[in-house]
Amino acid sequence: MSELYVKNAVVSYLTKEFVNKGQNEIRYTVREEYPIQIGSSRRRADVALLAGRKLLAVVECKKEGKIGEGIKQLQSYLYASPAQLGVFANSVSPDNWKYYQKLPNEEVKFIRNRHVFQELVRKSHKDIAELEAEIEKQRVEHVTDQARSRVTLPAIQERTDQIIEEEAKKRVTETAIYCKVSENLQKEIKNLKSTIEKQREEINSQTGCMVWGWIL
Repeated sequence: MSELYVKNAVVSYLTKEFVNKGQNEIRYTVREEYPIQIGSSRRRADVALLAGRKLLAVVECKKEGKIGEGIKQLQSYLYASPAQLGVFANSVSPDNWKYYQKLPNEEVKFIRNRHVFQELVRKSHKDIAELEAEIEKQRVEHVTDQARSRVTLPAIQERTDQIIEEEAKKRVTETAIYCKVSENLQKEIKNLKSTIEKQREEINSQTGCMVWGWIL
């Protein structure tokens, strides 16, 4: 069997087991020639399994019976991508494929059969669902904050205008009071000066009379 037949068998298997049996909260997709950046070069995994936008597994295909550099290629895809699972297929039968899991310490270990592989894929439901729920929650919070800001900003502006107006009135009142006090004070000073001047004239007049009396 050629590599194309093997690849078609992989796509058929993943579609049957995951895409057609996907739960409501998870949407699986199978993509061929999935791009993976390895250092400065861009490679393509033969087949990839995604849940939503999360890359779950990558598959390297070879023609039936051939191994070559296939397993090393698969491992390089796992190291360079967020995928946690990998499959090396060189047969049209899923039972003959080799399954791998990337551990948190980046070690890649062999999985004994496809049933374990399927279980590991399905266990990712909860994590992905929680991630998408968190994204949706953040989106709702963002929309809510925007709505609140549209309501709050005019209210803040209106209150600010009121405060400015009240402060302006207060300052006008204080200025008017100051001017009135200043005016009254000036009048009092003027009256006081006038009184002092009169008293001085009276004193001078009395002093003059006394002097003339002595002379006479």
